[in-house]
Amino acid sequence: EIQALNVTVVYDFLSSGFFISVPASMYAGKTEGLCGPCNNNKTDDCKDREGNVMNDYNNCSCDWKGENPDSPSNSCTPVEPPHTPPTPCDQSPCDVLVDPEGPFAACHEVVEYDF
Repeated sequence: EIQALNVTVVYDFLSSGFFISVPASMYAGKTEGLCGPCNNNKTDDCKDREGNVMNDYNNCSCDWKGENPDSPSNSCTPVEPPHTPPTPCDQSPCDVLVDPEGPFAACHEVVEYDF
């Protein structure tokens, strides 16, 4: 805890992760990067140094990493998310709805399902 700044920082040695807690009443609009502008709006967190919202926290953290040549883990490689093609369905959506053995079978007595 850094009492003079009213900031709490917790580091997890197992995951190498950390948690920072600051009061919004003091820091609203005064933070940036992974924490965003401290406005309780998660949609504008994780901005790069140019202010662009990023969808990947690894790439965002790489953008904000400071240079430290003495650090044993000074490398930070942005990661491209893997492209996973959609899994094809074995049944059409209508077949799933009317299947007497399917997940909606219990509904057939209550809801009309003829097309």
